[in-house]
Amino acid sequence: YYGGQNDIVICAFATAAVYCLMDGRNKWFYFLAGMAISVKYFFFIPYVAIILLLEKRVLRIIYKIVLGIIPRNILACYKGLSNG
Repeated sequence: YYGGQNDIVICAFATAAVYCLMDGRNKWFYFLAGMAISVKYFFFIPYVAIILLLEKRVLRIIYKIVLGIIPRNILACYKGLSNG
């Protein structure tokens, strides 16, 4: 069981995600943002703001927001399988 200070983990993932976005590596941005969101939900608010700034089409916005949530669901399924 891990119950420590994980604020530094989200800072690392979020900083790396924003760096990849500015560098033009969008796939890495989505992956790292999803990992940051899976550590703590705090990064979800800036993630949605960044998506709304970058994209103007509604279906693409929904797709990209769901893309950031997918790693959270994968990790939750893995934790559920390992505990049961």
